[in-house]
Amino acid sequence: MVVRTQSNGRGVSGLLLRKADVRRHIPRDTAAIELQLGELRIHCQLPPEFWRGRPEICDRRLRDWLEFKIFHSRTCRLPMALEMTPTGRNSFKLQIPACQDGAKHILPPEEFAAATAFASTTSNPVLESDQTESAVAPHLS
Repeated sequence: MVVRTQSNGRGVSGLLLRKADVRRHIPRDTAAIELQLGELRIHCQLPPEFWRGRPEICDRRLRDWLEFKIFHSRTCRLPMALEMTPTGRNSFKLQIPACQDGAKHILPPEEFAAATAFASTTSNPVLESDQTESAVAPHLS
């Protein structure tokens, strides 16, 4: 599934998931999930708001990992699409999608929904964004 980084205005605060992906991959009675971040595994509690329409995962260790792995060398703080793959019951692997140009992973919030809808039917969510840009770009020239 595709998730995107979430910002609190000053920096990255966590991950935002699509409600449909939450219903599909996380049982309703789940209180916490495990995230594999490279070699690091962290246990993240799901707040009550997670089940009330705000499916956001916020954890200090997750935030620090995102800042170090993704945002420490970037000045742009736009939301970024990441892959979150189920690896077991309530366990997921978080990774940056493979791509030639890291800038293609930056998705404005309004494009996130379109890219994640496409991602549920294909394994490469970045392609939808690329195809959309190439379809729209000719009229901008």
